[in-house]
Amino acid sequence: MIKTVRSADRRLTGLIIFSLAVVTIRMHAADDQFDPSDSIPEDSYLVEVKQTSWTVDGDRLRFQGLAMNEKVSHEVMVVHRLSSEQEKEERRALIPSHLLIEGELNQPGQATNFNQFDYRTYLNRKNITYVLYTNEIEDIDLAPSFLERAYKTDSLRQDLLNYCDRIFQPTTGRYIKALIFADRRELGAEVTETFKKLGIIHLLSISGLHVSLLIGMMDRIMTGMTVTRESKRLVFLFILPVFYILAGFGISIYRAAMQAWIRYLSDTLDWHLTSLDCWGLTFCLAVFVRPVIIFSVGFQLSFLMSFILLFLSDQAFFRELSGIKQIVLVNCALFAFSVPVLSFHFYELSWGVLFLNSLFVPYVTYLLMPALLILFVTSPLLALTQFGLILDELVRWVIVIMEKASLIIDQAMSLMVVTGRFSGTMIVLWIVFCILGLLQVEKSKKLISTIPVAALLLLLINVNTYSPIGQVMMIDVGQGDAVLIKEPFGRGSVLIDTGGLQVWNEKEEWQIRSNDYTLGEEVLIPVMKSLGIRTLDQLVITHPHWDHYGAMSELIHSFPVKTLVMNDFTKNHSAFRQSLSQIKEGALNVRIIKPDEPVKLTDQLHVIHDNWTDQTNENNQSIVLLGRYGRLDWLFTGDIEEVREKNIMKHFPELNADVLKVAHHGSRTSTHEAFLKQIDPDYALISVGENNRFGHPYREKIDQLSGYPVSLFRTDENGGIRYTYSDLKYLDNYLQKKGAFNVMTDNDSKESNDENSF
Repeated sequence: MIKTVRSADRRLTGLIIFSLAVVTIRMHAADDQFDPSDSIPEDSYLVEVKQTSWTVDGDRLRFQGLAMNEKVSHEVMVVHRLSSEQEKEERRALIPSHLLIEGELNQPGQATNFNQFDYRTYLNRKNITYVLYTNEIEDIDLAPSFLERAYKTDSLRQDLLNYCDRIFQPTTGRYIKALIFADRRELGAEVTETFKKLGIIHLLSISGLHVSLLIGMMDRIMTGMTVTRESKRLVFLFILPVFYILAGFGISIYRAAMQAWIRYLSDTLDWHLTSLDCWGLTFCLAVFVRPVIIFSVGFQLSFLMSFILLFLSDQAFFRELSGIKQIVLVNCALFAFSVPVLSFHFYELSWGVLFLNSLFVPYVTYLLMPALLILFVTSPLLALTQFGLILDELVRWVIVIMEKASLIIDQAMSLMVVTGRFSGTMIVLWIVFCILGLLQVEKSKKLISTIPVAALLLLLINVNTYSPIGQVMMIDVGQGDAVLIKEPFGRGSVLIDTGGLQVWNEKEEWQIRSNDYTLGEEVLIPVMKSLGIRTLDQLVITHPHWDHYGAMSELIHSFPVKTLVMNDFTKNHSAFRQSLSQIKEGALNVRIIKPDEPVKLTDQLHVIHDNWTDQTNENNQSIVLLGRYGRLDWLFTGDIEEVREKNIMKHFPELNADVLKVAHHGSRTSTHEAFLKQIDPDYALISVGENNRFGHPYREKIDQLSGYPVSLFRTDENGGIRYTYSDLKYLDNYLQKKGAFNVMTDNDSKESNDENSF
């Protein structure tokens, strides 16, 4: 059997489990007590700036800081809208240590859709309680002592980053800041996205690999200088904490540096700790000091991957394998054990890591990283000399070659696989299968013996995509419509409208942000991927209003869509045609619905063909759909108004439905009494933005619905609305008993996402 750990390691494992239980209880207790006010009235605050978080993007300045006045003191995220291009350049050129800010503290926005990124939780786990939206911002000349600063070493780190900007070319400077000082703010979005798709994004962050390389280089240098082993230990005991501070207290650098530091301390004090002992103590210290860190994806991946490496290296069967088999097994094991973490947080993963690690890791380890370290260390002597400039240029070409190679590979093949979010049961099964695979290798000494286990893992990775549970989800897109339908067993997926964020003023070039909030990237695509949807079979645009199609072109550019469905009126609408022109010709199939044509989009969904030809009202051009999902009939009405409703009643006098998507966001011009009486729904769903400028839904419409035995759900109060069902009778009975309809939140109010607010 696999030799797990010795007796001392078993005791340490018990300590880790106990520490996790204790900090989890403590953390939940703290969460229960944590209930800050939704907002604090506008006031003036003295804000100490965390300079290394200072980010200027388009017309937005954002940074972390400590906001203080005589009433409150809070760790905050400051969001400031820049008023001019001149102010933008000034804020880029000089980062102040303190600012006097007049503004209002608000709680960060929460996720309003299932499996959507939750900004509030993200900031709270970084001990940031509020977002400070500014009205006025003023530099202030204040220089408190080192001990009085909230961010004591941050200014020193910022000085080093500024030094990189002054001395090196932009390309080499960006990579020195990323790989030596863990500052990835200036790495291009294209580069980071490409490395993410290839599964090697970890190479752009400081990790145990970089720390080991740094230690190895310093060890060889000191050996060449005939420094004794004891003296080298003392040097590393001093250098490692300093490096951790200068690298910005990142979790990966903490894990690697602290683990090495404990090992050197053990050797110095003759404690005889093993590598697993050092790993375990590093883990315990992290979770005791900051319990919420266990939710960090960086923490989970760093500690899990390092444990797998240490564990395998301690096994006799692993040492007996040939060098190539060891490399293959390590790559496969690291990939396999990372899948549950990546799937839970990102809903997708890249299988490219299985072979690209062997290509890029040596390149970074033995060429790029040493070159960057040599360039940085020698820069005080060689900077701006002819030799220094040549060295800088050579390092730049090393970076350019790596970036171009990654782009070529990314364009040549698709390596990303959508998995959906793994459930707790799936995570447990996955880990069990991975352990069985290691046991099989130990038993047979042959990697090919893991094929049956690999087949089980392949089945498990497709569970969400081909799940027996179907879903109909009204996605909260603010003031707009977006309804997602995913049928059981992967039979098909349909999105009815996309929503759209209205832009009231055209932005100048300097105001355009590279990392702005979009419905497609931030809401629609994550929600679909979380369900395991890999291709959208049909995208239906009911009518050409921006709040129904605004995210269409972005969605189609970023996610595979087979068929775009619309009617002639929508196709010929001038504003819609402009959006349609942004999509590459031939990129997808376009299907035009005729008003008198009976059309089945799927076996479960068909178009209501009431032969409507009057084009005087754009809302009444909406495609109306009737579907059967689970035990319920669904009527999706777009934005039709009373006259179109009467026409539908005329052509389909027997029409009724269990679920009504209330037309036009609850406007007074829609859902008239006779129509509501004929449809006779048990459930009514309203997609509407909170505090929208149109006043939707109208009070009289809500009162009208309340006069019927109807369960009402609305996105401005409930967030995303989800209905689950199954073709399997026993499973469907369970879902109905459990409650087929679920909402994201029962709160009467919701904060908008910070990215959307500004």
